Amino acid sequence: MREELPPLRQRIGRRIDVTPYYRLAEQNPEQLVLVSRSELNRPAGQRLLFAGGAFLTLAVVLLISGAIAAGQGAGFGPVAITVALGGLFGGLGMQRIVGGRAILSVRNRIEVTPAQIVYSQVSAGFPERIQRLPVAQITGARLRRRPLAVGTLVRRVQPVVALELLADREVWIVDSAADIEALRPIAESVCRILGIDLEQGATVARGNS
Repeated sequence: MREELPPLRQRIGRRIDVTPYYRLAEQNPEQLVLVSRSELNRPAGQRLLFAGGAFLTLAVVLLISGAIAAGQGAGFGPVAITVALGGLFGGLGMQRIVGGRAILSVRNRIEVTPAQIVYSQVSAGFPERIQRLPVAQITGARLRRRPLAVGTLVRRVQPVVALELLADREVWIVDSAADIEALRPIAESVCRILGIDLEQGATVARGNS
């Protein structure tokens, strides 16, 4: 099963981080294929699984408490509230477990050709998603610095560099990194296949964002 999204705004692969998300899988004069590093999804997926497990544990405790209270002759009101809360936390737990499994299994892919860029994503329990960006819509490419909030308990802002494509007043992200040199080889290869110049500042190659 496959879901194809319109090329109006990027909805697949729009990820900003300090570490490049993609690695080069295939390259020739007419094609460039990038695939995601699945290990980088592990922390977020594990956090959701942990939260889901905690919610399910709380749900079980509440349901058991409700059953005990009912057996001891507690009124309908307290028992009903306990059971309802147990159901609520159980639902929240299942949502997070499903989301965590999806994140752990997600695989993103970017295929660049002289005619189009194809973003695709597959993950457990969901149909494959595809989004095509025709090269005719691309007006420029740039390496641009962006602020990124990092950290869990203590948040701080760290600048990163993103490889951006300009298309019909929209910005499409290819990849990002804290070190511009980590992006440069892929950026130059992408631009070479697309036949456009790479700008290394806030000014686009052609047109304005």
